Amino acid sequence: MKLPFPGIRSSAAARKEEEEKKSSSRTDSASRSRTRNNSGTKASSSNPAGGLAALGKAFMQFASTDTGKAVISGALTTGAGFAYDKVVFSRYERPDYKTKPGVYCFERVTNGMPRKEVDFPSDGVMLRGYFYQNKNPKGLVVVCHGIHSGSDDYLPITCYMWENGFDVFSFNYRGTYESQGEGTRGMSESLVDLDHALTYLENIPQYSSMPIMLVGHSWGGFAVSSVLSLHTSVRACAVISGFNSGYTMIEEKGKEYTDGKLGQGLGNVVKGIDEMVDNPYVKMFAGLTDLALNSPAMSKPFLDSHQSKLFGDYVNYTGVMGINNSGIPVLVAHGNRDMVISINHQSIFAHKDEITNPNVIWYTGTGSQSGHDTIWHSDRANQYQDLIKRELKAMEKTKGRELTDEEKANYVSGIDHEKYSEINYELFDKIIEMFNKVAKRSKLKN
Repeated sequence: MKLPFPGIRSSAAARKEEEEKKSSSRTDSASRSRTRNNSGTKASSSNPAGGLAALGKAFMQFASTDTGKAVISGALTTGAGFAYDKVVFSRYERPDYKTKPGVYCFERVTNGMPRKEVDFPSDGVMLRGYFYQNKNPKGLVVVCHGIHSGSDDYLPITCYMWENGFDVFSFNYRGTYESQGEGTRGMSESLVDLDHALTYLENIPQYSSMPIMLVGHSWGGFAVSSVLSLHTSVRACAVISGFNSGYTMIEEKGKEYTDGKLGQGLGNVVKGIDEMVDNPYVKMFAGLTDLALNSPAMSKPFLDSHQSKLFGDYVNYTGVMGINNSGIPVLVAHGNRDMVISINHQSIFAHKDEITNPNVIWYTGTGSQSGHDTIWHSDRANQYQDLIKRELKAMEKTKGRELTDEEKANYVSGIDHEKYSEINYELFDKIIEMFNKVAKRSKLKN
């Protein structure tokens, strides 16, 4: 039939064409269905969700075998060793003092104290040390710094000891500031380096017969107390915010967190994921986390072997052992709200019932002086430091970004550096009193 208009089809033709399309669609659909049924494995390989599920299942099967456990544990151990050496105990360089307030660099010392640089050996590297000498010194005080800091960060203490008539020697541990070393190695390093520093000093004629006293904070607090088992030349010691054992420090820190339910909480999360989530990919993550928490790489066996390899017999010395073995006057100071070295866990205070030395003086920092660092600063300094922190934060909030180094330097240039780093005179007067008594007794003997 000829249509009246060339572009118009009859209704019958349209219906016929529609039926043909539907029939063709049903055929194609059936064909695709047969293809899926006959080659399901091949099709799932292009499905991301299916691939992850298969990967997760295969991984967990491998991880459950002895070979899998050995391979994964070895990988975690290698990774933990790298993290230990290159991240946790990496080198610590001097900061940009233009942006750091306080008398924590020698250029800001204003009391005329002289300074002499020296280098001395310690376990295969050369360490940088500094002498601050008086004309007629009462004795020699060795000041030992904490971790992630250097000897100049304790210049306010050095100045006070020098002003009270003592020669002072301070130095930077391995991997710190101008001292050699690729990293700081571990918690026992401060003991190793102080041992070598004292050997160096004891072989200098003018100090061989002079009473030697020690002051140490944090990492340095551990060093000055534990080294007492190795050097009988030391006549008195002040331990500020110190921990008892470099060997067990990390393990004890973990126990502290577990007691605080942080470790338990993480364990419960892993357990909950494994029990409640029926997804192989998520289970793989839970399995990895659980393995990491319980593998040698993250546990005491790894830490024991790694630290023993680095430090040898030094790992056996503790602060309590040194204090008891020496029998000398020792002042132990710790803040009752120290969030770095807990007074109830890692500190010398936590081992108070083990102390048999009758010449120990105990000092507890409270209030604004109850913290790890705030204990050795004055209340005025701590309040001023808090003010500086608030003002810097307010500046960043106003600008809506972090301050540039130039902006920080401009602000720091107007700070009262001596006020910012003022020491806790109550604490250090007790230390000076102890040192003066020892120096006087030594002079009478000579």
